Amino acid sequence: MAAPPAALGAVVLAVCLGPPARASLWPDTSVTPPEAALSGDGSALAAAARGGIELNARYPIRRVFLAAGPAEATALEAAVIAGRADMAAFAIELGAAPSDAQVAVLHCLLDRHPSTALADLLTARFGVRHRAPCADADLPR
Repeated sequence: MAAPPAALGAVVLAVCLGPPARASLWPDTSVTPPEAALSGDGSALAAAARGGIELNARYPIRRVFLAAGPAEATALEAAVIAGRADMAAFAIELGAAPSDAQVAVLHCLLDRHPSTALADLLTARFGVRHRAPCADADLPR
């Protein structure tokens, strides 16, 4: 018994088109908030904030953005690591509001990556807060 023409056409179409493709053949070019802060990409950081991304949370940083290799950090932590006072100020303007523990981490990162501009910014914005010893701080990994 022969298949009806419509059924045969559907089978031919399915075979020619093959299985559904991935969403894209190209690699993902989006950046995380800390990657945006490291690279100075204010538009990507603003887009993340407008999209509801939590700026105080840690997100992955790919090797292409950080020579030390993959890590996780907040946008502010990444700005301090990169010495980017401009990106730290912009992240704060967009709503980054670190907890006391996160401010302590930022000060510990400043010990490793000194920047007068960043130290002044953090002190002006968050004041001088008691900080735990850096050995006890939850630094980005």
